[in-house]
Amino acid sequence: WDGIPDSFNRDWLESYFQTITEFRNDQDLAMGVNEYGIVRWIPGGSNFLDDQLALFEDLGLNHAIWMWDPAWEPWTDEVNSMNYRFGTNPRNNSEDLPNPIMDILIKYWSRNLHRPSNYLK
Repeated sequence: WDGIPDSFNRDWLESYFQTITEFRNDQDLAMGVNEYGIVRWIPGGSNFLDDQLALFEDLGLNHAIWMWDPAWEPWTDEVNSMNYRFGTNPRNNSEDLPNPIMDILIKYWSRNLHRPSNYLK
């Protein structure tokens, strides 16, 4: 907002999360990050998301990205900047799979071994 370009990369993320890391370690707590994400067409967004998810995994943080749009079409037709299934083109309003963002999300989701479906009887 100040007109000066910022660098958002792994080093910035580690510094930003330092307070959380210290608190978690001091309190011996499990922690999670929810409702995070990027505007799907932001330049360098895929790299940032990859760095972010790698850091979450390295820190042992659970995570849940925002947002999967509801099925209500008036909403999804107008507000889809974070519907990662639509890919990285801001003019795209329908699924565009595979795409770089979904590839990153799937890469990290595939590491999750504990799923609700594993506990169904």
